[in-house]
Amino acid sequence: MKIILFVLGCFIVVFSKKSLRLWTLVIFLIPMLLLTYWYSRNIDYPFSILMLFSIVFLDIDEVCRGFLVGMVSGVIFVLLLFVIGVLPDVVQVRAGVTRHSFGFSLPLILPALYFCICSAFLYSRRRIYTMKSLFFLFLFQLPIYYFCDGRGPLILTTILLMGAAALRHSSSIKLRKFFMIMGLIMLFLALILSIYIAKKYNVSNKYLNELNQNLTGRPQWWNLYWNMYHPKLFGQQIIRVGGATAIENTSIDLMILDNGYLSILLEYGIVSLIFFLLINVITLIRFYQSNDVMGLLILILWIIYGIVTNQIYFIDRNIILIIAAFAFKNYSVQQEVRLYG
Repeated sequence: MKIILFVLGCFIVVFSKKSLRLWTLVIFLIPMLLLTYWYSRNIDYPFSILMLFSIVFLDIDEVCRGFLVGMVSGVIFVLLLFVIGVLPDVVQVRAGVTRHSFGFSLPLILPALYFCICSAFLYSRRRIYTMKSLFFLFLFQLPIYYFCDGRGPLILTTILLMGAAALRHSSSIKLRKFFMIMGLIMLFLALILSIYIAKKYNVSNKYLNELNQNLTGRPQWWNLYWNMYHPKLFGQQIIRVGGATAIENTSIDLMILDNGYLSILLEYGIVSLIFFLLINVITLIRFYQSNDVMGLLILILWIIYGIVTNQIYFIDRNIILIIAAFAFKNYSVQQEVRLYG
């Protein structure tokens, strides 16, 4: 299905009206994505980037609303299938804590999707959200945390809700420069730390070993992938064995690369990583120019989240990738996106 949409996206991008600047970008974009797909044999990253540029030519407000509604509807649909017994409950035990999936492939999926939903909701309603809505969003995450134990995304969700509450009583003009600088620092720090840990991880290193335990073994996998594969210009096909596959077939060993930056670098290549960093930098600047502190806050949290997940480059999860489409339109500094009224 993604391949069909990818081809459709190519037609939309190529045959839509565009400025000279966008034509220059398209001439670079299409070959880059095709080469990335050819070498990696994985459509996920090329699909997300192409869809980003396809929606430039659509009504972005409607796309954002559809993103939020579609994600909430999808989660409700899976939970209903679980309740009526169609989908199973995958149960895992981590550090003595029992975790439930409630119909999703892994227990971590629901907390991750809840962070995605909160990000999309608060950005879409950033001018009109209330303290009551923040309170209910916080309450909803408590049972998710209790039954699923997805610490990373739920900690980020809590920070997001606290930050949103603080923004209602703070001067956004004073905060925007601080947030933009922090965003730029965090973006490159996340990349550098990911590569450093992947290269230097050793079980005999006390601090890295402790970090590995706190991150449920992720640094160990980063190191394994870094030793197995080397960065290439347009990526390469890498082996992945997800938790659901390993649970269904116990003869297959788990192989996961839960780091967005390393995933792009090793699987999709150096060119794709540079392009992804550029998208984030331009989006940070646009948010700063339009005094969009909520956008800056959400983007910073997604940058941090990228250290422990691949979802940063999935356009159906990361609302920032959809909003990034605005960075490539001819909006002036004064123009601003207004969603929901």
